[in-house]
Amino acid sequence: MTDTPEPPKKPKPAPRRSARPAPAAKPKKAPAKAAEKKKDTVAGRAKAIASTATKPGNRTKMIGGIAAGMGAAGAIIAGVLFTRRRPANDGAPLSGAKAHQADGTDSSAELAANIADEGLVPDKLPD
Repeated sequence: MTDTPEPPKKPKPAPRRSARPAPAAKPKKAPAKAAEKKKDTVAGRAKAIASTATKPGNRTKMIGGIAAGMGAAGAIIAGVLFTRRRPANDGAPLSGAKAHQADGTDSSAELAANIADEGLVPDKLPD
């Protein structure tokens, strides 16, 4: 430890004031009477909706909503179209199918009975 005294602390600066004067208080308006209020009409509501739809932020949201709806509709249509396939054979025997083995022996009976092995080569499949 050293016996050196601590340096004196600097005083904190006073808070600064703005160069502008404080804004004056606004006088309160008297409440509107019921007879003076605007009537809620269909035309007034339509005008209000049209004015909010034309604002830039709302327009972007509206276009985004339309695009999302179209994307969802497209996904549903694609799902319906791609899942409509021909019915599977369901294990029914293939009639009229011709097949052979690599060595040339006839394997049409095996193909008709849905018995397949690695050496089976189909010549013609029925429609």
